[in-house]
Amino acid sequence: MRLYAYRRTIDRAIEYLLAQQNADGSMYPVAEGQAGYYKVPYAFATTGRFEAGIRLLNWVREHNFAADGDFVGEFRRMPPHEWYYHYTNSWLICGAVKLAQFDLAQRGVDYLLRWQHPRSGGFLTLGPGSEPEGEQDIMCTGLAGLACLFTGRLEPARKVAENLIQIYEGQPAPDESFYFVCRGEGELVQEWPEDKEVWYVIRAEQEKQWYFECGLGGAYLTRLWRATGEDRYLEYARKYVDWVERCAEDRYSTPQSGKVGWGASLLYAATGEEKYREVAVQVADFICSAQSADGSWRNPALESEARYVTMDITAEFVVLLHEMLEGFNS
Repeated sequence: MRLYAYRRTIDRAIEYLLAQQNADGSMYPVAEGQAGYYKVPYAFATTGRFEAGIRLLNWVREHNFAADGDFVGEFRRMPPHEWYYHYTNSWLICGAVKLAQFDLAQRGVDYLLRWQHPRSGGFLTLGPGSEPEGEQDIMCTGLAGLACLFTGRLEPARKVAENLIQIYEGQPAPDESFYFVCRGEGELVQEWPEDKEVWYVIRAEQEKQWYFECGLGGAYLTRLWRATGEDRYLEYARKYVDWVERCAEDRYSTPQSGKVGWGASLLYAATGEEKYREVAVQVADFICSAQSADGSWRNPALESEARYVTMDITAEFVVLLHEMLEGFNS
């Protein structure tokens, strides 16, 4: 019954997303551009809505894709993607691979690789606005790693794993905090503007933290283990997902928990360890319970009623729930 409920939740969300698609393939409202659609191709592809996904990417190719492989054009990035510059690129590349739009995927990853630090393996958060030795965060780096893996770029994908391992091993007080941004060759960032702490560190004793940073680390490393068979990657995937266990009571019950469930479900499929299934079920149950009547989700953490915020989290939860189902069925 639980898996049936997850499937019904996915179906309602997909119907919501399909209802937002315009006749030309774009997503409503068009003025919000990339922010309102960048996860949607992956969501359409993973649930078998290939025609809708290809129509959307045909629109992207015409209006928001540059000759150098960057996803830019008629529509600017919306906050916070002006800061996390190429996070949107990575989602679009993964969706393009799943929809066999290989020009977007291969040219897109060629551009993306400009922002991988040659020694740390992390991806510069600001993209074109980055200093050569600037900040590299797990969210941008992990998704860029997936884009590399999806397009067969195994060497840079391995470099991403080494960056994640270095970040994990470098934690100065792992029982209390997890720092997820580094600079230069991998030095953890431990100072930031007063109002930006949540952008840099997870405090184990505090609620409303960015748990997805660790969840994504676990999901990425498990995916890379599948590709390479190297047990070291699976070992650190466990470490990333296990770290969240020490966090506050909302660690599996907030929109920021989604990728933790994703990482846990992939680990369950890889190892058969029941504790990972239990984590994934807790997160999936929360996601289902938080769905709005129209099939969408809201993300209160961003404190915005903009349509693109709803499109963003709705498409992501479709992807995560669908891939969690794959993990439960493995």
